[in-house]
Amino acid sequence: MVQKKDSSSVVNKKQAVRRTSPKKDSTDTKIIYKHTWSAPLPPPEYLAGYKEIHPDFANRLIIEFEKQGNHRRSVENDLIKARTMLSKRGQNWAAVILLVSIICGTFLIYYDKKVYGLVLIILHISSIVGTFLWRDYKNRQEEEKVNHPN
Repeated sequence: MVQKKDSSSVVNKKQAVRRTSPKKDSTDTKIIYKHTWSAPLPPPEYLAGYKEIHPDFANRLIIEFEKQGNHRRSVENDLIKARTMLSKRGQNWAAVILLVSIICGTFLIYYDKKVYGLVLIILHISSIVGTFLWRDYKNRQEEEKVNHPN
């Protein structure tokens, strides 16, 4: 197996398989070549071969490749926008819950239920702060995995 790698990240593999017939006296040999590549587009010599099938076939292949790239980028942008919207929605609800718990806690403290009021306020503040700290910790772990995979 021979592997060639050039700057366009195309990998050409040629496999030669020799098969002999089951007869001992025969010397028939078949050589089979298999060409594969690992790249978004085939190598230029293959694109030239596609032109023999149809004059515009290579151009159509490149256009489809560009369309696929544009589609992938638009899906990624939509995903980022959706995640941002959900994050903002969560932050807004956290602010509303915190505000309501502070108001209720203050109300309890005002009417001589100081322990219940303080517990309510401290519990909600600590849970929301803990959620933000946990998310920040997880984001830092993911960044470290991306930046330092080992």
